[in-house]
Amino acid sequence: MEIQGIIQGWIIYLLFLVGSAICVAGKFSFVQLRSEYINERIEEGQVHARKLLPFYQAPEYFLGAAQLGVIISLSFCGIAIFYVLKNSYGLFFDYILSKELVILLITIFSIFITIVTWILGAFIPKSIALHNSFTVLLKIGTMIFIWQRICTPLLAIGIYISKRIVHLFHQTLTNEFDISHTEDELRMLVTASHKEGKIDTVESELIDNVFDFVDRMAKEIMVPRQDIVCLYTQDTMADYLDTIRSFRHTRYPLCEGDKDHVLGLVHIKDFMEVYIQKKRNLRTIKHPILIIPEIMSVSSLLQLMRSKRTYLAMVVDEYGSTVGLIGLEDILEELVGTIQNEHSIEKEEIQSFANGTYELAGTVLVKDVEELLHLSMLEEVDADTIGGYVFYMLGHTPALEDSVIIGTYKFTVKELRRFRIARLYVEPYKDTKDKE
Repeated sequence: MEIQGIIQGWIIYLLFLVGSAICVAGKFSFVQLRSEYINERIEEGQVHARKLLPFYQAPEYFLGAAQLGVIISLSFCGIAIFYVLKNSYGLFFDYILSKELVILLITIFSIFITIVTWILGAFIPKSIALHNSFTVLLKIGTMIFIWQRICTPLLAIGIYISKRIVHLFHQTLTNEFDISHTEDELRMLVTASHKEGKIDTVESELIDNVFDFVDRMAKEIMVPRQDIVCLYTQDTMADYLDTIRSFRHTRYPLCEGDKDHVLGLVHIKDFMEVYIQKKRNLRTIKHPILIIPEIMSVSSLLQLMRSKRTYLAMVVDEYGSTVGLIGLEDILEELVGTIQNEHSIEKEEIQSFANGTYELAGTVLVKDVEELLHLSMLEEVDADTIGGYVFYMLGHTPALEDSVIIGTYKFTVKELRRFRIARLYVEPYKDTKDKE
């Protein structure tokens, strides 16, 4: 009789262990997938994916059924093991071993069977479901869905009671589908995926750049006023040719008198036609140019450029004065990094060296320098770029080899363009006085 009871106990245990594994695998495969993903599969011609759509009509019920199945299965696993131990005690232990030794053996066995149940009934099914979500849900989702139908009244009562209890704490009942991620959490997920090899370096950097992209304003990426190369209506054809040969741009703003009076933009192809025809008036070939405020977001500017089908935008301040110029290439560089063409001779904005030093363009944003060097600027300065920040910290007109200490780094002026700091050399700084 005891042997029959032991066999029955093990059969019940194994059946409910399988039930637990099915419910765990169903839950995690269901959460891993989204209804949008299922619809994409259907559009790709995988008609069998249609059978998954009913599962997502009431996701809280499907998840509730899976969780209820796990709880019931594990409960019956425990009852079955108790039944096995009860029959084993009377058959093997009653007259052979001491009571203390029996208790020790039962404890060891209970720990062992708990670990086995966790591995076979939860851990392994979860791992399989996360790696093969679509296939797993196709195979076992219907079983859980039928179980959901059977338990619908019980699930409805449980969900209602849960909502009322949660409401007492001024919260709403949520499930795995209602959880959203902050920007920082998404960045961490991307970093983790990159470390695990699921996405490559280029993809990781591109996604990271997208997050920065939406926070950028026009004034942060524009070419500053003093670096804008323009064609002026009062200049001669020889002046135009000298400018074009020197800078080799494709498009130039056309101005009258100064950079605050922008008439439009001139394309080099249109200019060559005028040059061949020996005409001088560039007004006849100018194209409209966008005029935007310096606080416009870069993402909005990109959409505007696409809708207006233009490649350049002049940036103005609150007084209407020109402060910079933005090209489509400047916007794309925020996403994909520096784009060098066959005529590019400029150095990279940020150069890092093996000895822990850096060379920075003066136009690099202060917040990018803070992120790069892991420091916080000590002074509140009305400057967006590191060149402007160092200029303020110097307190006088900068000269070559002038330097300032910011945090744990020394910033040295290496290149000037008139009174503007063009490049800086950055090196770690150790205060010898503190050591003494």
